[in-house]
Amino acid sequence: MASATLFAQTELVDWSKVTTDSWGGSGNPEVSVNAGAKTITAVIVGTPGWQWGNQVKITLGNVATAGLDLNKEYQLSFTAAASTVDCSGVTLKWFDNNQLSYSGDNCAETGRVHSTGCLALSTTPLNYASEWIQPEAAATNATIVFDFGWDPAQTVTISNLSLKARAVVSAINNVAVRENVIKSFENGQLVITVDGIRYNAAGQQIK
Repeated sequence: MASATLFAQTELVDWSKVTTDSWGGSGNPEVSVNAGAKTITAVIVGTPGWQWGNQVKITLGNVATAGLDLNKEYQLSFTAAASTVDCSGVTLKWFDNNQLSYSGDNCAETGRVHSTGCLALSTTPLNYASEWIQPEAAATNATIVFDFGWDPAQTVTISNLSLKARAVVSAINNVAVRENVIKSFENGQLVITVDGIRYNAAGQQIK
């Protein structure tokens, strides 16, 4: 079946405008970007267990210029793998206005614009995808931070970095019912049929 979406998703990562930075205290991670291969490599240094150490900061320059649209939802996804040893306590923060400051429990939701708790990385690549999130504020710093402060020195590779935008899911609930649009619920899930093509609540085509 050909892929289709009721509400189009837009890819926002422009690799020509991706920049990186790092912060450590006992030593900054060495970060490099390969825009052609769409990968970011971070060599974690310093002493594991230091709460604010080994932070890798990725900035999406084009998103920072445009800011976030409060009428859209965003999803962050990537693949990440450790080179030799498991990283069990990686804190991921994105679009947080104070990326390099500590807030709350290292593995807990901070309540800022976009933050998440701990990720567990290993030598087996982790495919991560956040939920679709509607921003609470028009953040413009467009930063994604990986905090490896609890993790052993090694190399972490981040690939397939993606930030997508789409219309908010609530918009799909407001699709007008007309002759070529049928709204129904199947197993408690909203299904919208447009011109004979079925979509789920995320706007993705389903069988």
